[in-house]
Amino acid sequence: METTPLYELESIPYGVIDWTAILNRNFTKIDNAIHSHILITAGEALGVRNLIYMKSDGLWYKAKADGTTTQPALAMCRAAVAVGAQSRALRHGYTGLFYSLLPGQLIYLSTTTLGSYTQTKPASNIQVVGFALTEDTAFMNFTGVIL
Repeated sequence: METTPLYELESIPYGVIDWTAILNRNFTKIDNAIHSHILITAGEALGVRNLIYMKSDGLWYKAKADGTTTQPALAMCRAAVAVGAQSRALRHGYTGLFYSLLPGQLIYLSTTTLGSYTQTKPASNIQVVGFALTEDTAFMNFTGVIL
C-alpha cells in the first residue's frame, strides 16, 4: 500500500476496480484529523437534523435554546439514532440534509422545538449553529457560544 507523503492517505493504484474501501479509509482519516464528526451515544431517540447537546451523564439529547440545561447544541445528527445506540454526529462542516432554507441567512438553535433549528433570530439565548448556502445545504459550526 502506497500513501501520500503529507497526509498518509492511501493511493489508488491504476486498475483498481472497487475504490470504495480505500476511499472510506481515507475519509475516515480526514474526519479524524479535522474532527468534523464525533461519536455519540443517544440518551433519547434522535432524528436526522436534530441539534443535540451532551448531559452530565455523557449521553446526547435534543437541544433547545430556552436558557436551561438543554443548551448549547454541540452537534447535529446525520441519521436517526435509537436510545443507547451510537452514531457519528456533525460538529462542523458542509451538509445537504436541509430543505427550505434561505441562502445566505444564519441558522439558529430553536427556542420552541427540541432538537430543531430556525432562521428567525431568537430574542434571547441566541446560538448561531451555521448558515445556509443554498435552499437545502448549509455549513454548520457548533462553537457552543450563546449570546
